Parts: sequence; C-alpha cells; structure tokens
Amino acid sequence: MFELGYDSKIHGQYDSSRHYYEGRFENKLERIGKKYQWIALHQMLSLLTDNYKIRESWSRDIKGKFYVGPWELRLRDIDPSFTTKSEENSDSQDDFGIVKETSHWWNMDKYEYWNRSPSDWGNSSYDLPDPVKAINRKDEMLTEWFYLNLSNTWQEPKPVGVDRYSIGRKEIWYSFQAFLVPKNKFSETLKWLTGKDFFGGWLPEERSHTQLLARENYWSPISKQAQKAMPAWHKLRNSNLNVMVATESGVGELSRDYSGAHHLYSMPCKKIFEGLDLTYLEVDGYFKNSSGKTIAFSDRKTGCLIQKDSLMEFLKATNLEIVWTLLGEKNFFSKDKDKIDYRKSLSGVYYLQDGKIVGNFEVNEW
Repeated sequence: MFELGYDSKIHGQYDSSRHYYEGRFENKLERIGKKYQWIALHQMLSLLTDNYKIRESWSRDIKGKFYVGPWELRLRDIDPSFTTKSEENSDSQDDFGIVKETSHWWNMDKYEYWNRSPSDWGNSSYDLPDPVKAINRKDEMLTEWFYLNLSNTWQEPKPVGVDRYSIGRKEIWYSFQAFLVPKNKFSETLKWLTGKDFFGGWLPEERSHTQLLARENYWSPISKQAQKAMPAWHKLRNSNLNVMVATESGVGELSRDYSGAHHLYSMPCKKIFEGLDLTYLEVDGYFKNSSGKTIAFSDRKTGCLIQKDSLMEFLKATNLEIVWTLLGEKNFFSKDKDKIDYRKSLSGVYYLQDGKIVGNFEVNEW
C-alpha cells in the first residue's frame, strides 16, 4: 500500500475519522486506505493468476485450470459499460390516483375498475386488461412492436391519508414470456400448452449469467463459457417438444456495484440477436440492425420489445414460430379478520395468426 502511494500524513486524519464514526460496517464511501488495499489485493491476484492455475474450493478438479478472467473468482464489483444512471425506485405514499406519472407508448394502459366491492371485483374476469394489447404496442409513428417478455403490476390507488399497507388492497399482475418453436412442431406445441396451468413457474425461464457486464453477451469469454454450459433448446416437461426462450438476461448481478448505474435488463436471445444481425447501441439496453435502425430495446420496468416487421422477417428466414405464455394473478388482500381474500391465477397462450396475435387465458382458484 505504501509503495503504491498511501501516505498517512496526507490520508491518515480522514481515514481515522471514517473508521471512528462507521467502524467496520460496509459503506458506499470507503476509507482512502481501503481503496489502496483493494488495488494491492488485485495486483497480488494478477501476479498469482499469471503464474499458477486456480482451483475453486468446491471443485473436485485437483489439477486446477488456467485463469481466464475476473468473473471466475467473482472479483468484478463495478460495471463500467453503463452510460446512464438508474432511476431511483420510489414507493411513494402520495398516489391517490390523480398524479400522472411519465408515460411512454410502450407502457401498459391504465386500469380503471377499482371502485367495486372486493367480492364482485375478486370473482370477475371480464375487466382484466387485454393481454393482446399488452403484448402488441404501437409507437408514435404507428409502427408495431411486440414484447418478447413483459411483467407488469396494476395496483389500486390508496385513499387519501391512509397507509397503503394498513388496508385491504387490490392488484393485478401479468407476466408474459415468448418462446421460439420449430415450425413443423408448432401445432403440436400449441395444443400441448393450451389449457395448462402455468402456476408454479415450471416453464423454461430466461437464462441469467452472474458477473456478466452490459454489452458483453454472446461475444465475450464469460458469455461463451455460459453458452456452452446451458442448452439453447428446452424440452417441455413430459413431452418430446422443444422450445427456446426468446430472451436472455443482458447483464448479471453485481451486488457490490454502488455506481448507481448498474441495473438488470433483458435482451433478445442469441438466435434472434444473430439472425437479425443486431449490435449494441450507445443507450443501455438498445439494439440496432445492420442498417443502423433501432429494432429492439429493453425497458427495465416492463421488459424487452422488438419491432414486429423485423421479428416476422426473422421467423420466416429461420422456419420458426413464436408463442407467448401468460402467467398472472388477480388478488384482493384483506386486512379485516372478518373478510376473506380473493385470489385468482391466470394462465394463457397467445400466438400469431395471419400476422395478428390471438389466444385466450383461463382463470383458476389459488
């Protein structure tokens, strides 16, 4: 540390005050000395990994392997590739249904049917948001986009002057996931999925890669390593049918990144990414084709969208079809001991027919 430049005469008084007030608790603002400790540690690690093989403590491989990158030891704790700071998440109590939040064309339509008795509201399904309109969005130029995955919650606005969690509340939750299906197996796959209850999360899920930095997916060593370990096609349980999840996590978890920029988002799966010749844009979570046109992007609050025409072009070229599954809930949570909760689960299947999304869902008791 001292060889690297740490000087107690310059830094000592500040470091002593930090230590006195905050002890050894983890803090976003570290002592200067601790920063020099981190530099020294990583320099020593670089010397070791340049000259010795590594072996994870849990590994049975006694011979070890050559070091490839810092993700192997989970040494990366900041993602320098993000260009924008994340929006602060707020759980404001000041939402009486009259405050208008910033809305974009890809955001879900507002739900208006809260003012009904819990039993009437909880036992009905005709008022649920239209899943087709949720998946299929139009921008300002009336260009159509499809969500490849989508998660959205509608919550009942709370009454004025009442704490949100002290009263009964109504909420609706939708989660869509698109899957790619071989064209010659599409009818059979659609028939198999129709009528199934997806509650319990047993369908194949989006792949995530720990320690993956933004803009690293599909080309970097860490991504290629992960791709080899996980199959692209997944067999639907108790069947001979295979599907491919249409999205992947575009970035991994970095719990120690305090930059305020790191956030998770989804992106088109490798098959779509390479099939449409996508590349990363300067804006986090946005992707362009070879003509420089933005045809896919991710909104961190909802999901990943792709331009309809580009997706249709891809499906035709690859002899694939696409199907969306819906998993949802409609719940009333009572705070009154004399009243009951109303809890419904939703499962549905949607697909393209003559370029239009069609399908339906079923409502089940929890």
